[in-house]
Amino acid sequence: MDITIISKRYASAFFSLAQEQGLIEPAYQDMLLVSEVISENKHLGDLLKSPVIPTPKKVKIIKTLFGNKLQKLSIRFLELVLKKDRAILIRLIADSYIELYKDFNNIVTIKLVTASMIDEETRKELLEQLTSASNKTVDLVEEINPSLIGGFVLKLKDSKYDASLRRKIELLGKDFEKNPYVKEY
Repeated sequence: MDITIISKRYASAFFSLAQEQGLIEPAYQDMLLVSEVISENKHLGDLLKSPVIPTPKKVKIIKTLFGNKLQKLSIRFLELVLKKDRAILIRLIADSYIELYKDFNNIVTIKLVTASMIDEETRKELLEQLTSASNKTVDLVEEINPSLIGGFVLKLKDSKYDASLRRKIELLGKDFEKNPYVKEY
């Protein structure tokens, strides 16, 4: 079975449980933390994936790392995932839970890539336009990429709108390669 399907099923079950107990928001904060810690710490990810390290040791590590920072429900859920030998999926499950939370709360994440930092007025205007166009609350993630030269790139899930100068220069270069001009004397 596909690991993304498995991770979404675990996340969906955890979301339902959190919803029953009225802990959707705290569980969301927990999954943000889990995802961030695992993505920033390669050794922890490798440790969780390792078949050599026994499950009780992994459970102890998770409890030590997150014991005081996560809700009891989240800790018990992570223990269950580890005991089912799904340690490799913990980050994917956390990311899937985050997606479910955002869908539930009508939030859309849009990534904005620019060549330089945008000012507050431009950010505010962009957020207003994106919010009215999507009819959702917009979570704007900004990234700086100087190689764009100018302009911007907007990314929403699998869609991408590229209005960068780099892209325009690439398109112009392709037009020049065609070279429809025939010199006559």
